[in-house]
Amino acid sequence: MEQKTALLYVSDRTGIVEFAFELSRLGYAIVSAGATAKLLLQAEVVIEEVENLADLPEPWDMRLKMAQPRLFAGLSMPAGAADLHIGLAAINLYPISEIAEKGYLSETEVMEYVDPGASALLKAAARNFTQVISLCDPMDYEDTVSALSEFKDIHLKRRRELAAKSFSHCSYHDATVAQYLAHDWTAFPEEWVIGLKKNQDIKFGENPHQKAALYRRTGERPWGLPAAKLLQGSALSFNHYLDLETAWDLVSEQTDSACALVKHASLVGAAAGYRLSENFRLAWESDPANAPGSLVAFNREVDAETAKQIADVYLECAVAPEFSQEAAEVLKLKKDLRLITLPSSLIAAKEINIHPISGGLLVQEQNQHTLPVEIRAVTQRTPTETEMHALKFSWLIAKHTKSSAAVLSCGTRTIGIGSGQPSATEAIRIALFKSRNRHPILAPSDSLVLASDGPLSMDCIVEAMHTGVQAIIQPGGTSHDNHTVHVCNQKGISMVFTGLRHFRH
Repeated sequence: MEQKTALLYVSDRTGIVEFAFELSRLGYAIVSAGATAKLLLQAEVVIEEVENLADLPEPWDMRLKMAQPRLFAGLSMPAGAADLHIGLAAINLYPISEIAEKGYLSETEVMEYVDPGASALLKAAARNFTQVISLCDPMDYEDTVSALSEFKDIHLKRRRELAAKSFSHCSYHDATVAQYLAHDWTAFPEEWVIGLKKNQDIKFGENPHQKAALYRRTGERPWGLPAAKLLQGSALSFNHYLDLETAWDLVSEQTDSACALVKHASLVGAAAGYRLSENFRLAWESDPANAPGSLVAFNREVDAETAKQIADVYLECAVAPEFSQEAAEVLKLKKDLRLITLPSSLIAAKEINIHPISGGLLVQEQNQHTLPVEIRAVTQRTPTETEMHALKFSWLIAKHTKSSAAVLSCGTRTIGIGSGQPSATEAIRIALFKSRNRHPILAPSDSLVLASDGPLSMDCIVEAMHTGVQAIIQPGGTSHDNHTVHVCNQKGISMVFTGLRHFRH
């Protein structure tokens, strides 16, 4: 009867000693190498070291010794076709993601953890899954021992599952190495593998019947939303993360101090350029009927004054780069409020946006554009300095609002937002309705401006002029442009074309 042989060569040595003892009890001869072999020998497991399987040059390091033909033949050929048949291989690769994230290792040092021999052996075992049990996860040891003890073998379906898991382990490892070396996104390659690691489980998805988890990209230090730190409150939900992305992206693009309220991934209100507490008050007053239950984001450290205002209202989450010690003391009494800190969300060059669709992914460059260096006034009356400041603020707000989007602002605070509509006309009507109901009286000094993420038709301009809009910012570039400019000139409205569209879906 042919001797059963198991190859054990792991970076994650969780449970490997116990597993080796069980395999020995089941009649397996153990072959091992490197640190795994050293650990097993210390535990007094009887093993054969890989070095003894062939006459190999002494200077060779373990990665070269693992690439010897006898091991590959033992994993790849049918039982009896080679002098060594390996029926079980427990191999896992170095966690390159965790190693690269340390940040203090040089590229050369990180690459020392790439073991091509181990990867090739695991793939050889997985390829021959009808003859070899391939294991890469210590969590699978117990079930494997149970099956071998009871049935003397493992069902073909389970072998196939373990083989798929092994190939996935190798692919994840290789993708992480590729991401680490590439640094930047290569524009739309013909073939693309993404390395992702589960950051955390989420209680449920958009709805309670949907399972969910948060994954982060590997091969780099955690950044963006996976790097969020929860200071207090219960774990973030799936919907909280969607709101957080919208709000954080918006305030991060503002150079002045800014605040944004988001609910169901839709912008409720925003303000910038005032004291942080005033930004919060104005953002809340933009739509006080819908503000309760929102997520609020700030791009500056939250101080005690702002914290006291937050404590007086109902919010789900508050996110900022930091919370002062005094602010944290004020807010710790609100047990249901989640406090989150996030590092700068400045988008990396060539960062991408991925949208899953049935059977594939839509991939595009991230929308990093804000305003052209020179924006063009197309009307006889050019915007005043105050109006231009308000227009630039409103344009950035519209960029982060679901299309079709219309943003009405007084200075650098929103007073009416229409979003997620099939037409710009409908979005403007909603924004106007909200502004009339929430802000029926405006100070004469306030500059009422309108921003649209897409080009405006004549109907849109007519809707706007009846509300006292003094300045408009929009992409332009349609057959209606001459007509809309003419009407704005008649009414003394200044209008700016950006030549840039900001649709967001």
